[in-house]
Amino acid sequence: MEQHLLTATRLSFRLPAPGPLNLSMPVQSLEEAQYGLLCGVLRWIYAAAIIVGVIYILIAAYKYITAGGEAEKVSGAHKALTYAAIGIAVAILAYGVPVIIFNFVTAGGTGGTVGTICQ
Repeated sequence: MEQHLLTATRLSFRLPAPGPLNLSMPVQSLEEAQYGLLCGVLRWIYAAAIIVGVIYILIAAYKYITAGGEAEKVSGAHKALTYAAIGIAVAILAYGVPVIIFNFVTAGGTGGTVGTICQ
């Protein structure tokens, strides 16, 4: 019984034959490594800015809800909400503007292939 079960298991889970191992690491220039590090840091900063902006919007919304109709508190919550929206818009633009500039510079503004600074 065990022999049949083992044979059925072998037949149902056929794996491809292993190929040769490639242990070589891709060679990067110092400039490529620096761009990679910079792009990674910038992605984290952009993500953090968006997250902080969303949290700030939630806090402003809470202040607005709990204002109880008081003009000062409503005005403060409105300003906080406005500043948070502006902050998120600036973060999005800060991420998009370099991509637009890079595309115009590399494609000559002729509508060539779309690329980014951080591949």
